Amino acid sequence: MIYVDKLELRSKIPSLLEERGADIVIKKLDVADYQIGSEWGFERKRIDDLSSSIIKKRIFKQIYELVSVFIHPVIIIEGDIEKIRRLNKEAFWGFIGYLLSYQNLKIIWTPSQLDTAILLLTVARQNLYGVKEPTSFYKRKAHDEYEEVMRIIHSFPGVGAKRATILREVFGSIYNIINADREAMKEVLGKRGEYLHELFRKEYF
Repeated sequence: MIYVDKLELRSKIPSLLEERGADIVIKKLDVADYQIGSEWGFERKRIDDLSSSIIKKRIFKQIYELVSVFIHPVIIIEGDIEKIRRLNKEAFWGFIGYLLSYQNLKIIWTPSQLDTAILLLTVARQNLYGVKEPTSFYKRKAHDEYEEVMRIIHSFPGVGAKRATILREVFGSIYNIINADREAMKEVLGKRGEYLHELFRKEYF
């Protein structure tokens, strides 16, 4: 299932997805242009629209919301970067450097709407059926464990991807988060931290 923001109907991507057998739902999305499951959010920026978004600073709010809501936030930059207008290359690459400052934000270039549709469909299928990894001599255990830890922290009530990252960076482990004292949690997350501190110690039996 791919959720598509209704404004994306101005593009060919929804019809390209349906032509390839994707199950899509058109609706108003508060965050992202496309959503897959609860963890994947995609913000699509055409290269001809990117300059305006940067100059008017719209994209910075969109990025903040994207990384706050999703475990896997993705920025899709669509088109030929040589055709960017109203922005010199120093400013453009400065913006890309800014994106890289977000630890869990992914940046993907696609040359066309067709490629964007294929990317979304591929991620949706992998999200549904799992990813078949290529044969490798290197194990991904550490990477897989990191994602599992982030998924658990992200599942705490009121803790989005951004807060999950902050908690991991401050406390280092799930054990330390759960056993942190009230003041430490309050200092990091304010009232939400106090609530989690009480929740972790509440007895239900």
